[in-house]
Amino acid sequence: LQQTLKGHICSVSSVAFSPNGQLLASGSYDKTVRLWDPATGALQQTLEGHTSLVQSVAFSPDGRLLASGSYDGIIQLWDPATGALQETLSTQGFATKLEFSQYGSHLCTNTCTFMIQSRCGNLDLETPNMSLEISLQHEWIALNGKQVLWLPPEARYSCSATRLDTLALGHASGWVSFIGFQKQ
Repeated sequence: LQQTLKGHICSVSSVAFSPNGQLLASGSYDKTVRLWDPATGALQQTLEGHTSLVQSVAFSPDGRLLASGSYDGIIQLWDPATGALQETLSTQGFATKLEFSQYGSHLCTNTCTFMIQSRCGNLDLETPNMSLEISLQHEWIALNGKQVLWLPPEARYSCSATRLDTLALGHASGWVSFIGFQKQ
């Protein structure tokens, strides 16, 4: 266990790494989104504005937008560098899943797709070299398909995200845990 991030007062429902790995967003039932520095565990910003439980978070491929979706169907688009709210969108039903298209021109939800205004300039995407395949298999963490770490009941997660050799787990306690792995 590398570190545990404490700050949310309710269950963490969604976590996502920024494309460059320099931020981790966590969405919570406390109606906030928090941005963390995964390297230090420092809280960078708390994004407030949702009036319902935050269900999902997702970064655009260029990292310039962060989308957060809530239980009431409201999606908010944030500038993760400044924490400024850029736009509010509304869906029919819950916004439980969010995903940007490959080039960030569309935001897909579990109920609809939005066209996102294109940004000027070239899109420079980082393609990480995935040396380890980290996966979750029920109460186990697996590396390259082999179960290597059993999670006791108190360590079970409500959501997860991976980036290179790091696994982030969101918990019902409101905490976020980082587990780092080394290639042997």
